Amino acid sequence: MVRTRAEKSAMVDQIRLVFDGANSLFLVSLAGLSSNEINGLRATLRKKGARMVVVKNRLARRAAEGSPIALLDADFRGPTAVVHHPSEPAAAAKSLFDFA
Repeated sequence: MVRTRAEKSAMVDQIRLVFDGANSLFLVSLAGLSSNEINGLRATLRKKGARMVVVKNRLARRAAEGSPIALLDADFRGPTAVVHHPSEPAAAAKSLFDFA
């Protein structure tokens, strides 16, 4: 799907809001997972209050420019999702660990 420059800019702004608003982030590689597995992980995270956002790597790198998250530039490869929890990062980490 071809997106306009304005749509891409809006997506970068949304990703930047996630990056700026989270006290911890987890980058998750979705390579090799089926859509049912991804949806199951998303549901498990939602029950714990965490959110998972699948990001386009180029847009995520652009959103991370000028922030400490830019150090993770090399990790934005392949199908990637960003997991964050607004107040309890341990709950998100435990859910990801259990899923793995």
